[in-house]
Amino acid sequence: MASSPLKTKLKTTPYRYADAHRLASELGVSMTLASVLTRRGYASAREAREFLRGGDLIEPDLLNYVDAASSVIEAAIDTGEKITVHGDYDADGVCSTSIAVRSLKRLGANVNWFIPSRFDDGYGVSVSNVERLSDRGAGLIIAVDCGISDVDAVDRAKQLGMRFVICDHHKWDDRLPDCPVVHPHLGDYPFRELCATAVTYKLMQRLFSRRDRDAKELEDELELVALATVADMVPLIGENRDLARRGLSRISFTNRTGLLALLETSGLDKDSISSQDVSFRLAPRLNAVGRLYRADAGVELMLTEDDSRAREIARELESANRERRDIEHVVHGQAESERSQIIKSGADPPAFVLAGRGWHQGVVGIVASRMVRRYHRPCVLISLPEESGTDVGKGSGRSIPGFDLHAALTASSRHLVRFGGHSMAAGLEIEPDMVDAFRDLLVSHAREKLKPGDLIPVQRIDAVVAGDLLGLDLAEELRLMEPFGQGNDGINLLVPAATVDDVKPIGNGDHVKFSVTSAGSRSEGVAFGCGGSLPLEANAAHDVAFNLEINRWNGSVEPQIILKGLSPVLAVSDSSGCRNCECRASGDEWWRLACEGYDTQPDLGTPGESVARCRNIVDSRGSGPLGVVGELASTGESVVVLSADVSRRKSAITGQFDARRLGAGESALATKRCAPAAVERLLNRKPNDGLFAFIDHEVAEGSPEVLELFEHIVMLDPPYNESRLNAILCTGSSLSGNGFAHLLWGADEVRFTERVVEQELGLRAPIDAIYRCLVDSERKERAGSLEVAELMLLTEGSGSHPRAPRLIGRCLRVLSELGMIKVTSDGFVATSTLNENAPTAPDLERSKTFEMYGKLYQESSRFLKVALISKWG
Repeated sequence: MASSPLKTKLKTTPYRYADAHRLASELGVSMTLASVLTRRGYASAREAREFLRGGDLIEPDLLNYVDAASSVIEAAIDTGEKITVHGDYDADGVCSTSIAVRSLKRLGANVNWFIPSRFDDGYGVSVSNVERLSDRGAGLIIAVDCGISDVDAVDRAKQLGMRFVICDHHKWDDRLPDCPVVHPHLGDYPFRELCATAVTYKLMQRLFSRRDRDAKELEDELELVALATVADMVPLIGENRDLARRGLSRISFTNRTGLLALLETSGLDKDSISSQDVSFRLAPRLNAVGRLYRADAGVELMLTEDDSRAREIARELESANRERRDIEHVVHGQAESERSQIIKSGADPPAFVLAGRGWHQGVVGIVASRMVRRYHRPCVLISLPEESGTDVGKGSGRSIPGFDLHAALTASSRHLVRFGGHSMAAGLEIEPDMVDAFRDLLVSHAREKLKPGDLIPVQRIDAVVAGDLLGLDLAEELRLMEPFGQGNDGINLLVPAATVDDVKPIGNGDHVKFSVTSAGSRSEGVAFGCGGSLPLEANAAHDVAFNLEINRWNGSVEPQIILKGLSPVLAVSDSSGCRNCECRASGDEWWRLACEGYDTQPDLGTPGESVARCRNIVDSRGSGPLGVVGELASTGESVVVLSADVSRRKSAITGQFDARRLGAGESALATKRCAPAAVERLLNRKPNDGLFAFIDHEVAEGSPEVLELFEHIVMLDPPYNESRLNAILCTGSSLSGNGFAHLLWGADEVRFTERVVEQELGLRAPIDAIYRCLVDSERKERAGSLEVAELMLLTEGSGSHPRAPRLIGRCLRVLSELGMIKVTSDGFVATSTLNENAPTAPDLERSKTFEMYGKLYQESSRFLKVALISKWG
């Protein structure tokens, strides 16, 4: 079972790179943002603009029963009847209540509010509370963020002569209460995922319109709609996203006294409030006081117009939040101990039901969330009464994607007193002696519904990037996707094969800060809730998944990595190059390639010549190669990476460049040392199954039809000269008729190519080495005649990266032109004979072939000197 929430399975979603490329051009955004938008389903410029800018809000009169509810409320306003808004004790309930009370007061209603006690009253509208409110003179109860399942309470209200209206978003049982129920799942409302605060806001909008009041008067209530929408973790898509965006932007110029006081005690700048600030700073403070003490403090804070009273309540919330954290720490430790006992017993349940006497009811939901994040299993925590037989246990559960917790509680309901909630979160009451039976039934239900793969946390990746991109510019641009939350998660970036070091515990020791180095750039990051350490594999690079955020602290503004997942990259230590590869040419095939090198004269081409360009050129020169190649691999499209010498890059290719972990199909290699059959096998592969290949420039030059298999040609190393570059750029893709050519090389890759070119075009060093082998004294004693196998053994050299056969053929041609050797061939039976009177050192300048390759070498040297700055396309 995973011991760290950061050990995750990374997953990318394939997408059409061409869509993202077009989107980047049309919207004027980076390819990183364009790929995120495309992956999330906004592939056209129109769809992307609508998402980024937001749409119009849906008219409230489309909500079912909204007019019936408005009529009931209007009648109470007109008669001066006392209206009580019955809320709930979480942030959604507090905000719903505050909006309803303030809006009704604006309409002149006689209104007050009631928030039940988590400990004395439990969740929802109870019969006893209805009777209490009746005694207080309430004629109309408006239940917000509750009531949908409280059929008996509504029936009791009618018996007492009271009327009822419900604004809710939770699931209900078989029968709805007998009153107007405003709920986005009833009727044909176009967006069904509103939180209760949004439903209440829309009811108030409709009420204002019916009373001939401008609904724009209510726009300042959008601040609380945004707060509740984020805090209640409803999907931040569609209208929810539009509501949250509008509300968050209004906070920067809010005049709501209580909200200003809450921002001040939370240490937040009202000019830059994000959804993360709501989730981790504001919502916990609103929730904390309801978890520990009186829930109506939050409502009072949001309704008061007295500055000093607002600051006093805000300090009360701050104190409650600190106390909540301390209590949570204790309960979490005890819950971990309970879990350990289950594991020690040999069980490995797909869900946890943990119970403890005296656990604070106000924090069991938070602790359940923490357990789910750490172990990726549904978890229900139950607070049992401290003394046996005195009361029921009260629990709270949280779930994982793919497991409907509300359905699981329904299946186990015979052991419960009551329950409610939705698929991802729920609450319950249970008799203490039924806990074991409930645990067995819920675990059995989970075992039936969950597969082993469901219990491995998956970290979805939105884009693969190089470390040198992780600056403020990208962090600011990604904020265009806010607000983030359920359904519109924070953007998860991945830096592949990075170095993670300088890990240090911070805060209470449960968090760490660290550094990430990639593409020559170093970035600072933090990881929360990881127990003060990171699950790093020794001596391994790591794929690092994270959110890129902006950290504002003491006047400084910096980009900051928020770690979400780690996956070690176990690079293969392989120094053998192509020496022992199964595909390496030998015998007749080797001689065939050597003869190609012997017979082929170099093509000097015409520098600067104009050619028709088939490929779209993407100039990424100087960017981190792992980031660019990784992102292309994650598209699921066919990719070929061209290198000056794949053999010398084999260790990196089999380790850091292993693209399968990023979504590519099986990788293939074809080098200048491979038998022709290796290229033929590549040509027979299907390009639309994520084909990913590394090949030498020389292979691409000799078999240009290979390049047509690929949507993407990535030039990791620059080609030798401009003629070869032009030949690549004018090779289309058989998949799209066009395709992309990515220029990727940087200074290191240019230097690498220069070293390869010196060997393969300069020829002096390999010719000298080959000739020395041929004049070896032992070979002279054998009359200077060599068969192919012996010739191959002598001329390849003894290093890890044997000389390529075509290079050897070029060297043999030069020596032949100088009369130093004689090469004959009968079919594929070849003999190389050393002339007995040959000089000890060749005079290479007398060879026409050497001269031509020398010119090509000079041309290549000139080309490579400007390869980083020249423009093409």
